[in-house]
Amino acid sequence: MSWTSQAEVAADTSELGIAGRGMCGRCRATGLHPSAYAPLTGATVALGTWPLTGSGDGYVPFGSDRDLVDQLLDFGIAILGRYDRVVTLVRMIVLRRAELLAWIASAIRGDPVEAWQAEVVDCTTALEVLAGVPRRLRAAAGRVAATPAALGETYAEVYRLVAAGRVLPYNGRWLTGEVILAADEKAP
Repeated sequence: MSWTSQAEVAADTSELGIAGRGMCGRCRATGLHPSAYAPLTGATVALGTWPLTGSGDGYVPFGSDRDLVDQLLDFGIAILGRYDRVVTLVRMIVLRRAELLAWIASAIRGDPVEAWQAEVVDCTTALEVLAGVPRRLRAAAGRVAATPAALGETYAEVYRLVAAGRVLPYNGRWLTGEVILAADEKAP
């Protein structure tokens, strides 16, 4: 696979954007005000996908606040994972291009200079394709990280708790205050 082909695959953030749009739809179906999840909307736009418009019909509301927080965490991790892959690819391309240019500069008769030059062009094109991608992914990850604050202090605390590997004391819907108890649990 050429460097440009690899770059085009890495630069395609539409799958992440569609996931963000789905989360926006679920936020709206849950009954959250659009300003409460505006950073998530911003992340979706940064990923190149226009966010949900309309009422959120057809989307399943979040079953619990934990579901929302877990999906935000997973979404942020997916964006940062793509960021790492893109940055690694950029570094590989830069190193390969430098190597090829050094070979061309020290070429002797019989060396495949034309093939090396073609690969340099491929590397240059790939770097152009990837030029703004890390910045967009960082922006999207930053917006996802800002979402809990936009959802309010309660959600921000829940987000920090879950991000730290801890669990909530009760399964429930923080939006409505409803506590969901297992058959063998007593109300707090």
